[in-house]
Amino acid sequence: MKHLVLLLMIGFSLMGCSSFQARDLSLKALSIADCPSSPNCVSSQSKSSSHKVEPLKFEGTLKEFQHFAEFVQNQLPRTEMIRMEGPYVHFIVTSKVFRFKDDVEFYFLESDSLIHLRSASRLGYSDLGVNRARVEQLEKILLKFKTPKKNPLVIGHRGASGYRPEHTLEAYTLAIEMGADFIEPDLVSTKDGVLIARHENEISETTDVAEKFPSRKTKKIIDGESITGWFAEDFTLQEIKTLKAKERLSFRSQNYNGQFLIPTFEEVLNLAKTESLKRSKTIGVYPETKHPSYFQSLNLPLDQRLVQNLKSAGLDPLKNPVFIQSFEPSILQALKTQTTEPLILLIGDLTQVPFDLKKTSNKMTYQQLLSDKSMSELKNYISGIGFHKSHLLNSDLIERAHKQNLLVHVYTFRSDKTYLDAKYQGRPELEYLEFFQLGVDGVFSDFPDDAIKARALYLKPSSH
Repeated sequence: MKHLVLLLMIGFSLMGCSSFQARDLSLKALSIADCPSSPNCVSSQSKSSSHKVEPLKFEGTLKEFQHFAEFVQNQLPRTEMIRMEGPYVHFIVTSKVFRFKDDVEFYFLESDSLIHLRSASRLGYSDLGVNRARVEQLEKILLKFKTPKKNPLVIGHRGASGYRPEHTLEAYTLAIEMGADFIEPDLVSTKDGVLIARHENEISETTDVAEKFPSRKTKKIIDGESITGWFAEDFTLQEIKTLKAKERLSFRSQNYNGQFLIPTFEEVLNLAKTESLKRSKTIGVYPETKHPSYFQSLNLPLDQRLVQNLKSAGLDPLKNPVFIQSFEPSILQALKTQTTEPLILLIGDLTQVPFDLKKTSNKMTYQQLLSDKSMSELKNYISGIGFHKSHLLNSDLIERAHKQNLLVHVYTFRSDKTYLDAKYQGRPELEYLEFFQLGVDGVFSDFPDDAIKARALYLKPSSH
């Protein structure tokens, strides 16, 4: 009894008011006369049921409510809500209290399995003055939170490129072993028209070409940019096959430099097909056409060769599904007439015009391509959009793309300290979880094992 009295005395002292009922977190009755006349002000004691703040039913545990609160924060702009560290001294509250910028707060009582809302903007906490729009917003987010979670795809970006030199059969195989749903080869052409897997047609950063062919160094204009180096289109496949891959990034392991060959697209497709049969597992392939307008100008069209390779491979669409992606809309439009595989438009710097559109009268930036009107036209030939992570935070792009029935895939997730945002405190799973909670349909990752672990955590029934 002494302890209870002491708790009550401390509570009264910290609240600084003469009436405990005025601040009671159980939302005790208060006079409707205290509520402002604004139509958005609602009171639980209003004689009109339309002005009543009803708690939100939450069928879950205290831990699950904590996940919901984090989900709310991820659904709103960063400046919209302030996280309260609570719980306050009120022994009624069993959860932390979360406050919006307009001083509307919400918290969870395990005793009644309800999320309560109140206003902290007047003397004494109550449900008076709670903005109706805020209640509806929280209801909408709660409905989304309750919706069964989708199983986002994990795409091995250039293979498991965080562990092996990118775009090698060994990197792709490791990604498959780690559980990736898709492997992603970037495609450029050799001089004799064979598609090979390289991130760029300038290949000195990822191969030993400079040591083996020093005299072949040259300067070219690629998509309007002057670049000096060694270019895939200047070498035959036979010459390419004399090269060995190396790690592009200095802060990643260099232990595998000089060990692996440069694969053709045909070899990548055969790997996916073989590994799928071996593991009785669906393994998709997600090729990207690199600089398609440039290669078209050299009479080395990427689209036709890509489609030919896919047909020759004879992939079973149930075992080896395919997405085809590009930063240039024109090649996707061309591919739409040649294949039934789903096409994905990649989005670059929002202020830039895709290179292929620069030569047309329709010089739309990526930002303009993302208007509702433009997306409704894009869906005539694409099945989804590949966004950079920065495009999606604090934006409505996911919701608007989904309204057009377009998939949303996101690039690129990297666990390296150099890349991982400091706000995740060295825990890459937190970054994945943030984007999974936003509702993305797939992620490109250099570290597929981290992506798989994060997805498993996300899909656990008790986590969001």
